[in-house]
Amino acid sequence: MGCMRNFLAMIGCATVLVAVAIGAWVFRDELRGAYESFQEQRAARAAGAEGDVVASTGVVSDDALARAEVKEAALRDPRGPAYVELTPDEFASLVGSRLASEVGSALDSVTVGLTRDRVAISGLLRLDALGRDLLGPIADLLGSRQPLRAGGSVAVRQPGVMAWSVDEFVIRDFGFPSSAIPRLVDGLGGDTTGAFLIGIPDAVGDIRVRADGIVFYREVP
Repeated sequence: MGCMRNFLAMIGCATVLVAVAIGAWVFRDELRGAYESFQEQRAARAAGAEGDVVASTGVVSDDALARAEVKEAALRDPRGPAYVELTPDEFASLVGSRLASEVGSALDSVTVGLTRDRVAISGLLRLDALGRDLLGPIADLLGSRQPLRAGGSVAVRQPGVMAWSVDEFVIRDFGFPSSAIPRLVDGLGGDTTGAFLIGIPDAVGDIRVRADGIVFYREVP
């Protein structure tokens, strides 16, 4: 009897292992995405531990937008300064205003966080703007509006266009793998490379992101 019980136990263990293997194969894409997300979030936490945290936060306001537009006008003047510095509030207001034409009402309560060479935008995202095809079953779990954090670098794409290239996209506590980000950005009005294109003066030739603001440098002829 003891041998029989051991034999049946071996069969049971083998059955469980086969079931696990089949499940892993059927859901291999989902498991791969979850693993990539875990690795990327672990790397982000490690970067944060090394001091790569938001050093300043800009809030959208009409007054800050007006000041930013005055500085942009100075760059458009051929006799204007070689560069202008935008405070976090001014840059947040500029980006919030110009993203509105792309994102529309899908994102509100926007704030902008700055670290060296990186821009992170936070706000409340209306999930139906992305569509169920992009979010899948997670849409049923999250509800209609959820906090969004998206981060990346900015650079001049071409005269008059700044590209904010997103490499971090987190809805509530779920960080999407990098392979999914271009589709999410495209679904919100960005382009298929994962970048939002934002209008700036044609005269801007370079952009520097600092912890305390943004610098637009005039293009040298």
